Amino acid sequence: MLMRCPDCDKPLQVPDDKVGRRARCSACRSVFVIPDPLAGMDETIAGWLVEDMQQVEQMKARHAALYEQLDPASRKTPAMRRA
Repeated sequence: MLMRCPDCDKPLQVPDDKVGRRARCSACRSVFVIPDPLAGMDETIAGWLVEDMQQVEQMKARHAALYEQLDPASRKTPAMRRA
């Protein structure tokens, strides 16, 4: 996997199976732990889902408010009008 040194920002190619192990930057000689690239992914995706659900709820509330403003005749769906 490709990552950057946390100290000097040099691009480094590290083996995927070395996640969680210590490594040394070839440029600045800094020692660091190779991070798991997927570790923060779950939190990020969960945050996006929460934001999306909040937006959906806001849209539902706006839709409901607009729906309430319509007159009773226009509330019927096309299927209900045929009956």
